[in-house]
Amino acid sequence: MVPELCGGTHVANTSLIGSLSLLGEQSVGSGNRRVEAFVGMDAFRHLAAERALVTELTEMLKVPSGQLADRIASTLNKLKATEKELDRLRKEQIAAAAGNLVGTARDAAGVQVIAHDAGQIGGADDIRNLALDLRNRLGSAASTVAVAGVSNDRPMILVATNEAAREAGVKAGALVRLAAGILGGGGGGKDDVAQGGGTDAAKVAPALAAVVDAISRR
Repeated sequence: MVPELCGGTHVANTSLIGSLSLLGEQSVGSGNRRVEAFVGMDAFRHLAAERALVTELTEMLKVPSGQLADRIASTLNKLKATEKELDRLRKEQIAAAAGNLVGTARDAAGVQVIAHDAGQIGGADDIRNLALDLRNRLGSAASTVAVAGVSNDRPMILVATNEAAREAGVKAGALVRLAAGILGGGGGGKDDVAQGGGTDAAKVAPALAAVVDAISRR
């Protein structure tokens, strides 16, 4: 079976196409593929731009063009390792802070509440791990923990309650919906653990304050 190639716009002679710089190809249906390319002067400009980029990278990384791919791969691997180490250190700092945060618990109509702004975080796991750790440290007396943080400029909040707090009418899901609404978003979950987020990182403090107030007024 001989594949069929259609160039779209027909030319009288292939020499009229001139230089060709292939950009990529993709499937557009069964047995059909689309090939995209620059031709003529556009191809020359594209190749010149790529050459200029290679020259810039070789000067920046101080390696010959033949070693450019290896150097970029090595740099990316080092970057990933650094990010992993920073993430480990951040989690250690969060865990270490738990001991001090226990002392910040306040009484809200018979429920011990910790409302903490963790600042910049790596992701939802950071606040989840901290909130659950704090809940465990507070023991069996009615207690609720609300931890908020900002990841990639987006605020998020997690609320965890223990059994005694739930029996006293404190529900994590309802509290998260309240806080997430202030943050400009939404959320929810179960009565024991719930999570939400929004778009307004400047409202983290009011969101945490609303959680404490809601527990006090239940």
